[in-house]
Amino acid sequence: MLHTHRMFTCKALLVLVLGLILATPARAQFGPLEVKTGLGQGGKKAAKSNGATWSATLSRADSAGKVTLKLAVKLAPEHYVSSTTMADGQLMKFEIESEVGLRAAAHEFVANREPERELDPDDGTAIEKYHDEVSWTKTYQLEAGADPAQVAVKGQVVYQICNASNCLPRQKFPFTAILAAGEPGSAGAGTRTATVDPDKVFKQTDGLKGRGNLVSSWSVSISPRQATPGSEVTVRVQTELAAPWHVFALDQQADADGGGPAPTGIGLTELGGLIPMDARFQGPVPVEHASDAWEGLTERTHEGTVVWTRRYKVPEAATGKLSLQGRVAWQTCKPGTCLRVIGFEFQHELPVGKSEVAGETWLALTALNGAEASEVTDTFRQTVQAATRTDNGPPANPARETTKPAPKGPGAEGAASGFDVGYSDSPLKSENYKSQGLGAFLLLAVLAGFGSLVTPCVFPMIPITVTFFQKQAEKQHHRPITMALVYCLGIIATFTGLGMLMSIAFGAGALNQLSNGVIMNLALAGMLIFFAFNLLGLFEIRMPSWLLTFTAGKESKGGFIGVLFMALTFTLTSFTCTFAFAGLLLAEAMKGDRLWPILGLLAFSAAFSLPFFFLALFPSFLQKLPKSGGWMNIAKVVMGMIEMGFAFKYLGVADQSFNGQAAFIDFHVMLSAWVVLSIAICGYLLGLYRLPHDTQSDHIGVLRFVSALGFLGLAAYLMVGLYSAEKPAGLLWKYAESFANPKFEAGTDPTGPFLKHNELKYALDFEKALKFAIAENKPIFLDFTGVNCANCRLMEKGPMSQPRIKEQLSQFVRIQLFTDSVPINDRTEAARLRDLNVKIQEDWFGDVALPAYVVIPADPAVLEDPGKILAKLSGLNSEEVFSQFLDRGLKGWQKVQAQKNGRVVGAR
Repeated sequence: MLHTHRMFTCKALLVLVLGLILATPARAQFGPLEVKTGLGQGGKKAAKSNGATWSATLSRADSAGKVTLKLAVKLAPEHYVSSTTMADGQLMKFEIESEVGLRAAAHEFVANREPERELDPDDGTAIEKYHDEVSWTKTYQLEAGADPAQVAVKGQVVYQICNASNCLPRQKFPFTAILAAGEPGSAGAGTRTATVDPDKVFKQTDGLKGRGNLVSSWSVSISPRQATPGSEVTVRVQTELAAPWHVFALDQQADADGGGPAPTGIGLTELGGLIPMDARFQGPVPVEHASDAWEGLTERTHEGTVVWTRRYKVPEAATGKLSLQGRVAWQTCKPGTCLRVIGFEFQHELPVGKSEVAGETWLALTALNGAEASEVTDTFRQTVQAATRTDNGPPANPARETTKPAPKGPGAEGAASGFDVGYSDSPLKSENYKSQGLGAFLLLAVLAGFGSLVTPCVFPMIPITVTFFQKQAEKQHHRPITMALVYCLGIIATFTGLGMLMSIAFGAGALNQLSNGVIMNLALAGMLIFFAFNLLGLFEIRMPSWLLTFTAGKESKGGFIGVLFMALTFTLTSFTCTFAFAGLLLAEAMKGDRLWPILGLLAFSAAFSLPFFFLALFPSFLQKLPKSGGWMNIAKVVMGMIEMGFAFKYLGVADQSFNGQAAFIDFHVMLSAWVVLSIAICGYLLGLYRLPHDTQSDHIGVLRFVSALGFLGLAAYLMVGLYSAEKPAGLLWKYAESFANPKFEAGTDPTGPFLKHNELKYALDFEKALKFAIAENKPIFLDFTGVNCANCRLMEKGPMSQPRIKEQLSQFVRIQLFTDSVPINDRTEAARLRDLNVKIQEDWFGDVALPAYVVIPADPAVLEDPGKILAKLSGLNSEEVFSQFLDRGLKGWQKVQAQKNGRVVGAR
């Protein structure tokens, strides 16, 4: 190493002196690309990969039990490695970790040919090196009684590779060579563990559907073949890149705008209980150079043969098989060209037994679609930004600052590769919901459950719950705590069980479509009106005589069927607004994952139902108050009128789902009904009129008076929003406006049917709008939404109505893809468009949660290749986040246009 470093220093000084003083060209450099050595020295142009392909073979040498370990390397042109005697063996050495069933018959490795010897022109010292191909062998003797199937040698080659001008830091080639079963001297397929089974290789070409020239070959292996409790296993990812293609490092940063080249992403989506021993996947040091395509960005790249490894520990109590799953994604580039992001996934059942079976198992690899591959690389990019961001804003150099201590030595790559699982920008996106472990996932589910309580869909269940348990409280053998507990358990059971069964049987969006259907909403509205008239005193709910006879003497056990029915009603009523979390888990259940979605839905629904446990107890507590009869009558009437108000909501949903646009219960009718009911409640509380079961009173209490003023104020507030030219800006109005039936300004133009929001047109037919965008050569903004999506209305009335956002949106062809009911009069066409919209969202997002937003180029290929998506965003977001999303999409479009115009973007 001293010799090499001294040689670097002398050559670098010589080039500098010649360049600055004599102004003559420097000596020729190998390769077209810049490289930096571990000391920061080196030529201006050099090869940027290790350029070495290694193999390890363990085979029988004769019938007398002799076994030969052969380590061979094939070098790229003009590359060389040193001999084992150079620099006291520090530049090329073989480290043996374990020898199973063997004893060494020779102490040293022997090369198959003599090295090339020459004198260093700088200091006259002798240099020994090998070009092209070379191999070393070591002889072993089989131990008596050794099982040939378990005979193996495990170790690594530590070497330095150079070309005419530069040397990379020391590289490592880990290997596990297994003895082949066969005749003496034969080297069957089992002898080469560094050579991949051809059926387990993922090949990438520069043409479509496997056509064109080979760009890269990928393989994944895990060793040993069988582990023991407490032992160590290694996951190994290797790629062979054809010249001059390269991939980007795991910790490749984005540019200042959040774009840039896609980093390579490697991670396990299912650990099966394995405990990470390394902080991240480790590989060779990337080559750094200033980017030509992104101003101020440093590209970190790999070329040739690249190997990443990560060690895991098997739990001490492990038995049977451990289920592992993972994903790998990358982007390959060469000077002037970059291919789309591509990737694969793998899975493996690692056996755990009493004894270890040495060797490597090569895993079958299945291609990811474009959206899934992009999700992997996007998450690694975002993690690098998060891990290396300074307080002043722009990301710091990952080599200097990370949130985790970087591992020592040349194998450290950066914080982004520290993922065990998950690749999404959201903790609730596909497969990433497991990324922080079961405890954190369940906590997230509980928080999501509590958060869902403030959504508009949950409001109707408050009066329904109180109303129902008022009737229960009147029974002779009423047990309030038991009934409330059964109610909550019923919510949990129906939410989890019904959601899982319907998603598995009919798809992730089945329950959401059911909750938005005409029949379901008419049934809910009818139930609310029925309860409302009962509470107002129009009639009493009495059980049929045959049911009374059946339950005679068993009343203390009665009521459970009704409670469970109310729990089912609760689930169906609230599901639309809880779909952002539940929809993800149901989509995963549909794909085959069961345990985690069930646990998540249980935790979510438990938190979601907890407040209703106390609401169910509320009527019983009222009865214990002094003069509870008067309170109960007042509460019944108020709750009855509130239920009538909510009934208008469900009638409106049924109207809109059936007719496309609301024909009877539109926005103004619904708000007017709420105004009238609020005034009616105010008059009732002030004692202006009485209903049949009320008692005469000569005064009202303070609380009743204040409540009356509150309802009067609500009526006045809604009237301002309904009739005033300037709408209220408060949160209460935004909730009321989003909960009421939306009012759509519709029309038809060259893009087909459209709606108008905030003075901007949104096409409803994706196919027609795509053709229009192609003709206009404009990017496309897609808004996945729903007629009955309250959160979607909040985004439309909030961030999307702001002047800055409207200006950004005006640069796109805008399309709204309704996934519940398309608001057009032709219901046959509406059904066709809805099915297409749902399919597109499922393909691109992996779920059907609303709202969701996408920016795409005007290119029909994006339907088959989601990797062309320019930007994605999900859920409720602030104006700033939404603006950044639109900006990313627009800049991505500009780069696509630059590529079409002949300017190189995204490649060196």
